[in-house]
Amino acid sequence: MKCYNHNTIGAAGACVECKNLFCRECLVEFDDKYYCKDHALEKIKLCTQNDNGETVAKKKYNESKRNKKNKKKHKNFDFRWLISLVLCILWGYLGIHRFYLGRWGTGFLWLFTGGLFGIGYIVDIILIACGELD
Repeated sequence: MKCYNHNTIGAAGACVECKNLFCRECLVEFDDKYYCKDHALEKIKLCTQNDNGETVAKKKYNESKRNKKNKKKHKNFDFRWLISLVLCILWGYLGIHRFYLGRWGTGFLWLFTGGLFGIGYIVDIILIACGELD
């Protein structure tokens, strides 16, 4: 396995953010984790040192905007979850819920095989009910 940036050098580890493999030259250790140089730079920009020399996180400029977006996203997710569960229970063997969730390929597979011969239909009901299929 070769480094993402250097095709001739063997990889020493992977970035925890992008999961790409990098050599020792390209990896940066930060907070006991390894990052590529791009992601390490992002992490360092989000941190500063206090008077004691300790590294602490900076307040993010748009932290309140993110929180508002996350709240809206969760409300929409709950609504989408309910609709996909109802669609799966009523017409899951036809894959209607998969089309609704934007999974066109498996939607056609469910449509032509009767929800993977009924097995996929039952599995999808369980997955949607548990919130794993979105």
